[in-house]
Amino acid sequence: MRASPFMIVGSLLVGWATLAGTAGCGKRPLRLEDRLAKAMDQAPGPGRAKDLLAVARRQAAADDRVGAHDTITVAYNDVSAGSEESVATLLEVAQAYIDVDERRTARTVLNRVAEIAKAIDDPGRKAKALADAGALFGNADTGMADPQQARALLGEATTLAEEVDDRFRAEALAVVAMGYVSGGMAEEAGTMVEKLEACLVALSDPRAKAEALAAASSVYAKTGNEEKAKALLADAASTAKGVDRAESKAYALLAVANATATSGDTAAARKLLDEADAAAGKVGDPDAQATAMKLIRNAMSRLK
Repeated sequence: MRASPFMIVGSLLVGWATLAGTAGCGKRPLRLEDRLAKAMDQAPGPGRAKDLLAVARRQAAADDRVGAHDTITVAYNDVSAGSEESVATLLEVAQAYIDVDERRTARTVLNRVAEIAKAIDDPGRKAKALADAGALFGNADTGMADPQQARALLGEATTLAEEVDDRFRAEALAVVAMGYVSGGMAEEAGTMVEKLEACLVALSDPRAKAEALAAASSVYAKTGNEEKAKALLADAASTAKGVDRAESKAYALLAVANATATSGDTAAARKLLDEADAAAGKVGDPDAQATAMKLIRNAMSRLK
């Protein structure tokens, strides 16, 4: 019989108490046990969950699937009651369960993501959450290989994306198209790309166009059309650099930088992020400036 979440938390805490005094000093690399102890020493929440998932991946790599399962479960308990801000972490939890062959539990987590998604008011964000869950359901290589559930969620996401305001519709369609690509549904992805291209033609706002072009380039890259992906990415970069308003320029360049990094060109992505950071520094409103710079600096740190 598998231990309950409460028993798991208790056993991990006992392990922490035993190991806390044995942590390394100086620059010696942390042992796996020390990493677990350090993570468990944090207050329960999204931050601890992220660190626990990192430990669980190391446990799985060391063939400690039971330990990995128990650590993942503590991470899940930390965020399972959350709302929209917990979606990204919950998707990581689901993937972690899949990686240790606990697909039944992963299904429970993905259904929780779908519940949270359906309570989101903004149709674009709701579409993204549903598409992300659907993509993991459908992926035959690293996901659940459940095309029926994937199609159900991605179908809802498609309907929502088509209802998004014109300014954000192309980006929403791109997110759903990526969901179909990740889920291994090439025909549906192709249909979404056709809708996406129709939206791109109609866009006039330069920030929205740059963001949509960047998203579209990622879809084409995923579907194997590298030539079209590079052309769209170049168009996205040119459009973003031509944006006049500082805040809009910063976000447009950030979107293009993220797509460029996804394409594998880290050096070009860094340059775009430097330009985005410079544009953000010119934003007049202090709160808006701080928000933009935080997102850009986070993207920079991921590329180090």
